[in-house]
Amino acid sequence: MESRIPLCSRSAAEVAARRVAAAIDELLARSLSDERRAIASELIVATIVRGLQENVTINGKLWHEIPEVEDPLQDMDMASLDKTRNNYITTVAGKRRRYPKRILNHFVRELKAERECLKLYHPYLPKSLKKECNTDDAKHKELSERVTCLATETSAVMKLLPSMLTKVDNLCKAVESTNGMATGGTNAIVHSPSVEVTPVGEAHAGLQLPGTPLKVSAERHSLLRPRAQPDEQRRVTLRRRLAVDMSPE
Repeated sequence: MESRIPLCSRSAAEVAARRVAAAIDELLARSLSDERRAIASELIVATIVRGLQENVTINGKLWHEIPEVEDPLQDMDMASLDKTRNNYITTVAGKRRRYPKRILNHFVRELKAERECLKLYHPYLPKSLKKECNTDDAKHKELSERVTCLATETSAVMKLLPSMLTKVDNLCKAVESTNGMATGGTNAIVHSPSVEVTPVGEAHAGLQLPGTPLKVSAERHSLLRPRAQPDEQRRVTLRRRLAVDMSPE
């Protein structure tokens, strides 16, 4: 496991070491003479530098692997970097032979526009998370009136709900009873012992059933093709038909 402390800049570490050495030198000046203080300061600085070399890494590299003269832009803050960039842009635009002033104006306008856009940027915050309280009395009154109207309408709808459910229940029962009566009449016609067998064409020609086309086709299908019957009921029906056919006219 790596026990060294990771840093990003050697010059920044050296500046911090010089600050510590200066603070220690001030403490030693109160109790030691100048000669002894100079010797002690040299020893302290050497100890601090040796500790940095042994216990610090710069961007993943050892202390002696980093050059003493680093990139001057590495330790600059954002304002200094912004100023340096503007200087570079001015220098490059001034070296161009064709329309250097126009190019420079375009660069400057673009940079100013970008900065203004960054100043106008505000993070999006949903309305539900806003903690600001609106002190407008008129809006509060309007909202309270709307809430009251909504509550009244909701209460009226809830009062009408039982009667609506009763009407729907009665309608369902009426539809079920109508379907049962239609099915019973169809079964009586099909299973009647005195029914006369007519050809299919005549049956289609004389058949008139009220209702929608889908209902008429369903009833015709039920009349022409009755449902399968149990064996015992089929035998009784056959005996009745034979008795009708064999009876003297």
